[in-house]
Amino acid sequence: MNSSTGNAQTYEAGDQRNAHDAPSKHMTSVPRGAHNLNDPKDERSLRNRLQAEHELNQQDKVEMNNEVPPQTGDPYNGDPTAHAKQHGNKPSRGAEIDKQLQEDDELRLQEKGIKH
Repeated sequence: MNSSTGNAQTYEAGDQRNAHDAPSKHMTSVPRGAHNLNDPKDERSLRNRLQAEHELNQQDKVEMNNEVPPQTGDPYNGDPTAHAKQHGNKPSRGAEIDKQLQEDDELRLQEKGIKH
């Protein structure tokens, strides 16, 4: 870089290098059980500790009973206008069109004898 101000060494790369793109190998994976969840020296609040313990207990119960955890998906997955109606609003035009298209698709599937 040609500049008439300052020292030329300022503009040279010298020891200034970009960091490597490769992530550091330090602590990329922690062995299971390496951390004590109830460590009193931990900086988590009591509420966060209780929540973590509750989640751990829930996971243990699921593993012991071999149950599938409840799904947290969208309960209104079938009706595009349900969210707006639930909140007392008029569904958008796009949601109404989606609902109409969905009804048409279901009708065609029933006509073809494919259960949906």
